[in-house]
Amino acid sequence: MENGSYDLLKSLFRLNKAIFRLAAKDAEQHGLTAMQMFALNAIALHPNMRLNELADSLYLTNSTVSGIVDRLVQQEFVNRLSSKDDRRAVVLCLTEKGRSKLKAFMGGNTVLKQKMDLITERYGAELENLLRLHNEMLEILTSEEE
Repeated sequence: MENGSYDLLKSLFRLNKAIFRLAAKDAEQHGLTAMQMFALNAIALHPNMRLNELADSLYLTNSTVSGIVDRLVQQEFVNRLSSKDDRRAVVLCLTEKGRSKLKAFMGGNTVLKQKMDLITERYGAELENLLRLHNEMLEILTSEEE
């Protein structure tokens, strides 16, 4: 691996680690893990989603997400319900307690939100190009090997 490629890889790893560290710190103040908070948000955005859809949206395996959902169900933040379209399927939806927890988190001024606002303020004009580059790199990294 060339130096430039290695430097880019290290930078992306450090960026990912910093984001998750801040998200974990923010979620912990609400008694949740970062992944539990991400799951609550995904379910709120797409009510009645299936477990595999949640796993896809979080870029995790079904078994990992199943554990996250189990804990959210135990805490009474999420309900598993039979699908109206397919009785064999189970869909996920937030409980009132889950909506309240998510609202408290999203309404707060989290450290991650503050940092992301600063990035947007500082680099707003360049973010569109950065997102385009990230999507193109992701496409290359996830494409089938030729």
